[in-house]
Amino acid sequence: MHEVNPRARLEFIDVSFNITFCVEMTIFCRNIRGLNSHSRQRVVRSWITSNKLLVGGVLEAHVAENNALAILASILPGWRKESNYCCSVLGRIWLVWDPSVSVLVFKKSEQMILCSIKVPSVATSFAAAFVYEKNAELDRRLL
Repeated sequence: MHEVNPRARLEFIDVSFNITFCVEMTIFCRNIRGLNSHSRQRVVRSWITSNKLLVGGVLEAHVAENNALAILASILPGWRKESNYCCSVLGRIWLVWDPSVSVLVFKKSEQMILCSIKVPSVATSFAAAFVYEKNAELDRRLL
């Protein structure tokens, strides 16, 4: 087992939601502040698997688009991803999900990904928005 570099600990705002239909599913949205280091990738992988998370938003991955799929495969093998590289050079928002979950993206912008999420074994889907707002008030108006 690899030791986790203490400097690679996640420093983020925890925004988690428990949504109950017939089953419970936790959705996460975390400001990761960089996924390029192997120690940070191990921390994220451990946190997601230990909490049995199925879908979530990864904010501030700081990963170049040409490295994104390799890093996702390293952290969450088999998982799927949508991102906002179309609107943001470093893809500030990654939407990731386990293949057992169905996700349909409606809209991507520099500050948001809006989607529909269908939980396995539940007939109902729901909408979710994963937001990483800009600091300037004028820029947030576009949100």
